[in-house]
Parts: sequence; structure tokens; C-alpha cells
Amino acid sequence: MPTKAIHFNTCVDAQQREIRRPFVRENICVGCGFCERVCPVLGTPAIVIEGIQPQTKITHRLKSSSANNFLTETIGEWKRVSAPITYEGKEKLYEYINGGAEPYLSYSFLRVSQAEYIGEANKKILIDIWEFGSPEDAF
Repeated sequence: MPTKAIHFNTCVDAQQREIRRPFVRENICVGCGFCERVCPVLGTPAIVIEGIQPQTKITHRLKSSSANNFLTETIGEWKRVSAPITYEGKEKLYEYINGGAEPYLSYSFLRVSQAEYIGEANKKILIDIWEFGSPEDAF
């Protein structure tokens, strides 16, 4: 059924065996965790649902190279560990995510800026701000 998030594709391995591989259609996924509960992978499931995480919505539209303006020294109680790092363009994106950049490049990727922050009890978070060529590509 096309309205379900879990789908299968079929491939043939080196021994000519047909294998059905599951994949999740992210645009349909509602985060219910069903895929995690029925995952046939031994041990830790291939997909782990973490639930809805607290998020801050930024309604300001970015201008070129302004992502670092959002990665300030402090955000609430969080303190930035070091200066933000920006990866711009195709080659730098491959460097940042160590391969697998094609999906991002197909959506007019411009740059990603990141900074690590530390909070109470030495909890750490890593914040990425992604910039694309159009609002439609930045979904």
C-alpha cells in the first residue's frame, strides 16, 4: 500500500540469491516505532526511534554565511565548546559526512555549519545548520 512508510526493494546478491530489503519512506513516516519493534536484525534494530525531541524553530531566513550568527557563544544554558565550522560545496560535504552526500546535493545544498555545545551535567549537543538554494529544498 503506498500510504505505508515501510517498503521493500529486491536485489540479487553475489550468490544470485534474491533478497528483500526494507526501507522507510521518510516523507510518510510518523515515528510510531513499528519498524523498530519488528526489525529482523539481531541485537540493536537497524532503525531506532528516539521520539520527538525538543526543538527550537528559527523563522529568520538565512543570508549567505550567516548561519554562524545562530551558533552564538551561548544558547540558553548551553555554552559553545569551540568556534563553528562550515563545510561549503560538494567536496566539503563529502568530507563532513564521509560519503553519502548525493541526496543532499540533489536538493541544492550550499553549506552546513556546525558547533558543539555543553550544558549542565556535561551533556553535549551538536547543532547543524543546513543551507540550501531554495526553501523548497530545505524540507
